[in-house]
Amino acid sequence: MKDDKNALIFMDTPLLLAGFTVKPLDLETFYAQLSLNCRISQISEIDIKPVRLRQVHGCRVVPHDQAGVEADGMICEEPGMLLVTSHADCFPVYLFSNDCISLLHAGREGFYAGIIHSGIQEFSARRIDPGTISAIIGPGICPACHSVGKDISDRFRSRFGECGPEGHIDLSGLIVRQLLESGLRPESISCTGLCTCHDQRFHSYRRERTSLRNAAFFLRKTL
Repeated sequence: MKDDKNALIFMDTPLLLAGFTVKPLDLETFYAQLSLNCRISQISEIDIKPVRLRQVHGCRVVPHDQAGVEADGMICEEPGMLLVTSHADCFPVYLFSNDCISLLHAGREGFYAGIIHSGIQEFSARRIDPGTISAIIGPGICPACHSVGKDISDRFRSRFGECGPEGHIDLSGLIVRQLLESGLRPESISCTGLCTCHDQRFHSYRRERTSLRNAAFFLRKTL
């Protein structure tokens, strides 16, 4: 992991770039800068087009050329498209294979609705074997900070079984479990382990009740 001035960079290879913004940058400022002149050093020399969604905490995943619709995940096979999603305490999930990338907004309700399965199904629809997909789970709320009421706890345990400590939900753990159940190999899944609520570098709705959001971004670079 590399610490850029404006973002944490989880992956920077000749083909792929994945990251997550840090304060003082927020989603809207980040997106406005991208529209004018990219300020993230790793992509400042790359011709890119940023695309984003109207997120609704659901399970819909769409091709990048449907950007702007109500959905919580995008999938892309075209180089030069920078997928951008908005996060307060929900997890960004970066999925990638040799020919395709996807970026998911995986919060508690979106996970419950099936966003992880939807993301993997989009790869399968393109005849990409889940066993060839890799995943990075970015920053999000940790189990200690993710306290929930009994009704939510019971609902999750009824569907998913063990979900974390009593009165809390281990959402990153559940995401990993579903990725494994979907056919990804354990060695192909990595987790940053960063908590947006604990870590003051990030905007956190749970901690601050802020309207500011962090931006997750994922790029398949132009060859």
